[in-house]
Amino acid sequence: MDTDTHLEDAQLKMSVAELTQADWVPFREVMSKTNAFTMLGHAQLIAVDHDHPVSFSQQVVTDIIRDKWQHNGILIT
Repeated sequence: MDTDTHLEDAQLKMSVAELTQADWVPFREVMSKTNAFTMLGHAQLIAVDHDHPVSFSQQVVTDIIRDKWQHNGILIT
């Protein structure tokens, strides 16, 4: 992605399977082993939530990060 989400909307159009195999790997690794804060970006994950960027997405924050990944650490934007 080569869009600055502070200036314009950005969308990541990968499937959930692709995200699970690649992009989400380092985040899940850090979240499972440390108490580090996790910064959520402002891009939209189209396969998960077509209407909201990650930073405002209940599907990403609650359904995936909190419920599926069981992460209760601090999330920031």
